[in-house]
Amino acid sequence: MTAKHMMSRSALATAIVLAAAGSALASEPWPLWSSWAPFGIEPPKWDGQYLAMTTGFSMTSYGHGRTYGGPTLGVEAGKMWREGDFVYGVAAAFDYMKPFILRGQNNANFAEYSRDFAGVAKMKLGYLVQPDVLLYSTVGVSAQNEYWRYPTWTNAGTDQSFAVRPEIGAGFEWQVNNTTRIWGEVKASAPVR
Repeated sequence: MTAKHMMSRSALATAIVLAAAGSALASEPWPLWSSWAPFGIEPPKWDGQYLAMTTGFSMTSYGHGRTYGGPTLGVEAGKMWREGDFVYGVAAAFDYMKPFILRGQNNANFAEYSRDFAGVAKMKLGYLVQPDVLLYSTVGVSAQNEYWRYPTWTNAGTDQSFAVRPEIGAGFEWQVNNTTRIWGEVKASAPVR
């Protein structure tokens, strides 16, 4: 899967998220009792400091080489501020992915790329489409521990390097309660090598 193909899939996913947000904004306004907290459950809080354990799934691919992916486990910390329905802040995250082959065959004519440790520092800007749902975008810088296997005809073998790249993203966050959030995010970074 080429980088261009991955970018078009990312653009499609972002368009779907934004379309869902537009339909949510067009719905009827919340009733007057929307701030009511039944059974002592507090309304969602979007400002302040946070520390979260994260898990997910990540995929990496380069050119015509094999596609690697795997589950991720990490931590994220940040500080958010709220002005009306707008939420903004800064965050830093670190995760580990145990890569395994998802697709493709071992072909010595193509380069392959995978990563394990990754970190990111980012700024986040979002809009509350519902009191407990945030649509947001991010911009920041990522650092990754990368592994390269080069085609045999180059006689370059393999390489491990640490790379720092700019990164943008878009996503949604649903606050189940004041201690549990579920989110999905699509990210794109500068092309590799």
